[in-house]
Amino acid sequence: MNKTKKLLIDITFSLLYKRGYCATSITDIQKESKITKGAIYYHFKSKNDLILSSIKYYLEELYENLWFAPLRDTSDPLDTILKQISTLCEHFSSKNHYLNVENGSPLGVFIADMSDKDEVIAQYLRDVTFRLTEAMCGALNGITVGDFNAKTESKFIVSSIEGAMVCAKAYNSIESLCDSLQLTSCYVKQITQK
Repeated sequence: MNKTKKLLIDITFSLLYKRGYCATSITDIQKESKITKGAIYYHFKSKNDLILSSIKYYLEELYENLWFAPLRDTSDPLDTILKQISTLCEHFSSKNHYLNVENGSPLGVFIADMSDKDEVIAQYLRDVTFRLTEAMCGALNGITVGDFNAKTESKFIVSSIEGAMVCAKAYNSIESLCDSLQLTSCYVKQITQK
């Protein structure tokens, strides 16, 4: 990817994550990047093409590193789930990571903000949610105990994690996020312990 395209993706993601779809215009992206509209449209055929490219770039990187790869490559699914929940709290706590409490979950923010704006974007966001739930289900499959169902539990755990980020945004509180994620970890331990 060339520097101009990457700059546009970075700026677009930042603006979308902070402001949302309707409050992010091509003019805003152009002003922030100091790249002409003609150059923007040279790299992306429309605003929605740029937005989709931007959210794909960041969500794929985030979820691949945070969930998909660790859950796919683990020999200890329970330990990996707990470690990744803790890592999520660390990302939000770090000043050096783009995730922040003020903006919440990028996936949750984008689903709430963009699902009714563009069907291709909405389908991509549903796909990420589905893949995240499936990755969690694959990790839980065979380690849940009692009457717990890995598929149902994975939906609940993903909802709990995403919901914790939404509540942290509402309260503007890293403590709220970490407390909620700690409770989610306790729940995961409960459904996987004999």
